[in-house]
Amino acid sequence: MNIFNKVVVVILLLAIAFLSLLSIVNEFIGYFKWSDIALRLFNPNMGVNPFISSLALLFIFALSIFLLLMEFYRRRSKIATVYKVKDGNAMITLESVAQQIKSSGKTLEGVEDLRVRITPRSKGIIIDMMVDLNQNANIPEKMQQIITEARDIANNKLGIRILKTNLTIVNLKEGSSQVQPKEEEEKPEEGDLQQQDQQPPMQ
Repeated sequence: MNIFNKVVVVILLLAIAFLSLLSIVNEFIGYFKWSDIALRLFNPNMGVNPFISSLALLFIFALSIFLLLMEFYRRRSKIATVYKVKDGNAMITLESVAQQIKSSGKTLEGVEDLRVRITPRSKGIIIDMMVDLNQNANIPEKMQQIITEARDIANNKLGIRILKTNLTIVNLKEGSSQVQPKEEEEKPEEGDLQQQDQQPPMQ
């Protein structure tokens, strides 16, 4: 069930719960009769226009059919055509393309995080990327490297036509510049030095 159906079902359940509670209270106080309300709504001799009531019922019917169709409708996976395959129709899901670009881009030095969104078009795809970079990196050079890597994955590896590539930096993070300590030279202990001094010279 998609989000729209869930919202409508919740509203209907709340309305039913409210009417049920109202009916329970009305059983004791006798404020109104449901039959009188039904007659006022659907009796053409009363004040409500029959066209208005018919239109309301038609709207409820159409909404019910629409919700029923939406419940059984499954969204198809968005796909892109692999144009390098000539014999037959070859396609790949946009989610797979985005995952390939993301996995490859995150291996680049200086890339802290990468989000990829693929938009399909009739003649190819549009790649939108949002990246967190290390602030110590050469920003223009690194952006060009990410774009080149993404286009290489999509075009050369997967065989998909690329119409446009967009890259946006959303954050510059401090790099973990840890200075590795130099290895200390092993110094002989004092006991070893004394033993070396006590050894007689070789004749």
